Amino acid sequence: MHISANQIKAARGLLDWTQDDLAKHAGLQVGQIRRFESGGSQALDVLDAIERAFTHSGIEFIPDGVRKSRGRIVEYNGAEGFRAFMDDVYETVRTQGGLVCVHNVRPDNWVEWLGREWNDFHTDRMLKIEKPFDFRITIRQDDYNLIGRHAEYRWLPESAWNDQSFYAYGDRLALMLFSQDDVNIRVIHSAQFAAGFRALFSLAWDNIPPIPPREER
Repeated sequence: MHISANQIKAARGLLDWTQDDLAKHAGLQVGQIRRFESGGSQALDVLDAIERAFTHSGIEFIPDGVRKSRGRIVEYNGAEGFRAFMDDVYETVRTQGGLVCVHNVRPDNWVEWLGREWNDFHTDRMLKIEKPFDFRITIRQDDYNLIGRHAEYRWLPESAWNDQSFYAYGDRLALMLFSQDDVNIRVIHSAQFAAGFRALFSLAWDNIPPIPPREER
Protein backbone atom coordinates (compact mmCIF):
# COMPACT_ATOMS: atom_id res chain seq x y z
CA MET A 1 0.00 0.00 0.00
CA HIS A 2 1.38 3.39 -1.00
CA ILE A 3 0.74 6.10 1.58
CA SER A 4 -1.09 9.22 0.49
CA ALA A 5 -0.58 12.90 1.21
CA ASN A 6 -3.75 12.91 3.34
CA GLN A 7 -2.43 10.00 5.41
CA ILE A 8 0.82 11.84 6.01
CA LYS A 9 -1.05 14.94 7.17
CA ALA A 10 -3.25 12.83 9.45
CA ALA A 11 -0.21 11.00 10.88
CA ARG A 12 1.53 14.30 11.57
CA GLY A 13 -1.61 15.45 13.37
CA LEU A 14 -1.63 12.37 15.62
CA LEU A 15 1.98 13.06 16.63
CA ASP A 16 1.66 16.84 16.68
CA TRP A 17 4.52 17.02 14.16
CA THR A 18 5.25 19.90 11.85
CA GLN A 19 6.59 19.29 8.35
CA ASP A 20 10.03 20.15 9.74
CA ASP A 21 9.62 17.48 12.45
CA LEU A 22 8.74 14.85 9.87
CA ALA A 23 11.68 15.82 7.66
CA LYS A 24 14.06 15.48 10.61
CA HIS A 25 12.73 12.05 11.62
CA ALA A 26 12.75 10.77 8.04
CA GLY A 27 16.17 12.20 7.15
CA LEU A 28 14.68 14.26 4.31
CA GLN A 29 14.49 17.88 3.21
CA VAL A 30 11.38 19.73 4.34
CA GLY A 31 10.77 20.75 0.71
CA GLN A 32 10.23 17.08 -0.17
CA ILE A 33 7.50 16.87 2.46
CA ARG A 34 5.84 20.09 1.33
CA ARG A 35 5.81 19.09 -2.33
CA PHE A 36 4.23 15.71 -1.64
CA GLU A 37 1.58 17.10 0.73
CA SER A 38 0.75 19.74 -1.91
CA GLY A 39 -0.02 17.09 -4.50
CA GLY A 40 3.39 16.48 -6.04
CA SER A 41 4.83 13.04 -6.67
CA GLN A 42 7.72 11.48 -4.78
CA ALA A 43 10.14 8.61 -5.35
CA LEU A 44 9.42 5.35 -3.58
CA ASP A 45 12.54 5.65 -1.40
CA VAL A 46 11.26 8.98 -0.07
CA LEU A 47 7.86 7.51 0.72
CA ASP A 48 9.56 4.53 2.40
CA ALA A 49 11.60 6.91 4.58
CA ILE A 50 8.44 8.79 5.58
CA GLU A 51 6.58 5.59 6.38
CA ARG A 52 9.50 4.26 8.46
CA ALA A 53 9.64 7.50 10.46
CA PHE A 54 5.96 7.26 11.32
CA THR A 55 6.03 3.52 12.00
CA HIS A 56 9.01 3.94 14.32
CA SER A 57 7.04 6.61 16.21
CA GLY A 58 4.01 4.41 16.77
CA ILE A 59 1.82 5.18 13.75
CA GLU A 60 0.14 2.44 11.74
CA PHE A 61 -1.11 2.99 8.19
CA ILE A 62 -4.41 1.29 7.38
CA PRO A 63 -6.46 1.29 4.15
CA ASP A 64 -8.84 4.01 5.33
CA GLY A 65 -6.35 6.25 7.13
CA VAL A 66 -3.91 6.05 10.06
CA ARG A 67 -4.00 5.16 13.74
CA LYS A 68 -1.69 4.81 16.71
CA SER A 69 -0.30 1.31 17.07
CA ARG A 70 -1.41 -0.73 20.07
CA GLY A 71 1.21 -2.51 22.15
CA ARG A 72 3.95 -2.26 19.51
CA ILE A 73 7.52 -3.02 20.64
CA VAL A 74 10.57 -1.19 19.26
CA GLU A 75 14.10 -2.41 19.99
CA TYR A 76 17.29 -0.32 20.21
CA ASN A 77 20.84 -1.62 20.57
CA GLY A 78 24.31 -0.20 21.12
CA ALA A 79 25.45 3.41 21.33
CA GLU A 80 23.62 4.51 18.17
CA GLY A 81 20.47 2.79 19.34
CA PHE A 82 20.72 4.44 22.76
CA ARG A 83 20.95 7.87 21.15
CA ALA A 84 18.00 7.08 18.89
CA PHE A 85 16.06 6.04 21.99
CA MET A 86 16.91 9.32 23.71
CA ASP A 87 15.75 11.17 20.59
CA ASP A 88 12.44 9.35 20.97
CA VAL A 89 12.28 10.32 24.66
CA TYR A 90 12.83 13.96 23.74
CA GLU A 91 10.23 14.01 20.97
CA THR A 92 7.66 12.15 23.06
CA VAL A 93 8.08 14.38 26.12
CA ARG A 94 8.12 17.46 23.88
CA THR A 95 4.75 16.55 22.40
CA GLN A 96 3.05 14.75 25.31
CA GLY A 97 4.62 16.19 28.48
CA GLY A 98 3.41 14.64 31.75
CA LEU A 99 5.22 12.54 34.35
CA VAL A 100 8.44 10.82 33.27
CA CYS A 101 9.67 8.05 35.61
CA VAL A 102 13.06 6.36 35.37
CA HIS A 103 13.82 3.56 37.85
CA ASN A 104 17.10 1.90 38.82
CA VAL A 105 19.41 4.27 36.97
CA ARG A 106 23.19 4.07 37.04
CA PRO A 107 24.17 7.49 35.62
CA ASP A 108 27.60 6.18 34.60
CA ASN A 109 25.82 4.04 31.98
CA TRP A 110 24.40 7.16 30.36
CA VAL A 111 27.82 8.83 30.24
CA GLU A 112 29.51 5.68 28.92
CA TRP A 113 27.05 4.94 26.12
CA LEU A 114 25.96 8.44 25.12
CA GLY A 115 29.16 10.34 25.87
CA ARG A 116 29.14 13.26 28.29
CA GLU A 117 28.94 15.88 25.54
CA TRP A 118 25.93 14.21 23.89
CA ASN A 119 24.24 13.71 27.26
CA ASP A 120 24.75 17.41 28.05
CA PHE A 121 23.21 18.25 24.65
CA HIS A 122 20.20 16.10 25.51
CA THR A 123 19.82 17.73 28.93
CA ASP A 124 19.94 21.19 27.37
CA ARG A 125 17.19 20.38 24.86
CA MET A 126 15.02 18.82 27.58
CA LEU A 127 15.31 22.05 29.58
CA LYS A 128 13.96 23.98 26.57
CA ILE A 129 10.76 21.92 26.22
CA GLU A 130 7.74 24.18 26.59
CA LYS A 131 5.13 21.53 27.35
CA PRO A 132 4.91 20.92 31.15
CA PHE A 133 6.55 17.72 32.37
CA ASP A 134 7.86 16.31 35.66
CA PHE A 135 10.99 14.13 35.47
CA ARG A 136 11.81 11.75 38.35
CA ILE A 137 14.74 9.34 38.59
CA THR A 138 15.68 6.76 41.23
CA ILE A 139 19.37 5.90 41.55
CA ARG A 140 21.48 3.73 43.84
CA GLN A 141 22.01 4.93 47.39
CA ASP A 142 25.12 7.12 47.85
CA ASP A 143 25.40 7.89 44.12
CA TYR A 144 25.82 11.66 43.68
CA ASN A 145 26.35 11.56 39.91
CA LEU A 146 23.23 13.61 39.12
CA ILE A 147 23.86 14.24 35.43
CA GLY A 148 20.40 15.46 34.36
CA ARG A 149 19.58 19.03 35.38
CA HIS A 150 16.03 18.56 34.06
CA ALA A 151 15.24 15.84 36.62
CA GLU A 152 14.72 15.26 40.34
CA TYR A 153 16.62 12.34 41.87
CA ARG A 154 16.04 10.11 44.89
CA TRP A 155 18.06 7.20 46.24
CA LEU A 156 16.94 3.61 46.27
CA PRO A 157 18.19 1.62 49.27
CA GLU A 158 20.60 -1.20 48.48
CA SER A 159 17.92 -3.78 49.29
CA ALA A 160 15.67 -2.46 46.51
CA TRP A 161 18.34 -1.89 43.88
CA ASN A 162 19.04 -3.97 40.76
CA ASP A 163 20.74 -3.34 37.43
CA GLN A 164 17.64 -3.36 35.22
CA SER A 165 16.35 0.11 34.37
CA PHE A 166 12.76 1.05 33.49
CA TYR A 167 11.77 4.25 31.70
CA ALA A 168 8.14 5.46 31.42
CA TYR A 169 7.61 8.49 29.17
CA GLY A 170 4.43 9.57 27.47
CA ASP A 171 2.56 6.52 26.21
CA ARG A 172 5.67 4.31 26.31
CA LEU A 173 7.48 2.02 28.73
CA ALA A 174 11.11 1.04 28.11
CA LEU A 175 13.05 -1.88 29.59
CA MET A 176 16.81 -1.25 29.56
CA LEU A 177 19.56 -3.85 29.95
CA PHE A 178 23.21 -2.78 30.17
CA SER A 179 26.14 -5.17 29.80
CA GLN A 180 29.87 -4.67 29.46
CA ASP A 181 29.75 -4.53 25.66
CA ASP A 182 26.16 -3.67 24.76
CA VAL A 183 22.96 -1.93 25.76
CA ASN A 184 19.57 -3.33 24.78
CA ILE A 185 16.38 -1.27 25.05
CA ARG A 186 12.87 -2.48 24.30
CA VAL A 187 10.12 0.11 24.20
CA ILE A 188 6.50 -0.95 24.58
CA HIS A 189 4.18 1.54 22.91
CA SER A 190 1.27 1.18 25.31
CA ALA A 191 -0.32 3.92 27.40
CA GLN A 192 -1.76 1.24 29.72
CA PHE A 193 1.64 -0.32 30.51
CA ALA A 194 3.20 3.12 30.98
CA ALA A 195 0.41 4.22 33.35
CA GLY A 196 0.64 0.97 35.35
CA PHE A 197 4.38 1.42 35.85
CA ARG A 198 3.94 5.08 36.86
CA ALA A 199 1.49 4.04 39.58
CA LEU A 200 4.02 1.59 41.09
CA PHE A 201 6.89 4.03 40.71
CA SER A 202 4.96 6.83 42.41
CA LEU A 203 4.15 4.57 45.35
CA ALA A 204 7.87 3.92 45.89
CA TRP A 205 8.83 7.55 45.20
CA ASP A 206 6.51 8.88 47.87
CA ASN A 207 8.25 6.69 50.45
CA ILE A 208 11.83 7.66 49.54
CA PRO A 209 13.30 10.81 51.17
CA PRO A 210 15.05 13.44 49.01
CA ILE A 211 18.80 13.04 48.54
CA PRO A 212 20.65 14.93 51.30
CA PRO A 213 23.35 17.46 50.40
CA ARG A 214 26.76 15.84 50.21
CA GLU A 215 28.10 17.75 53.22
CA GLU A 216 25.36 16.22 55.40
CA ARG A 217 26.59 12.68 54.74
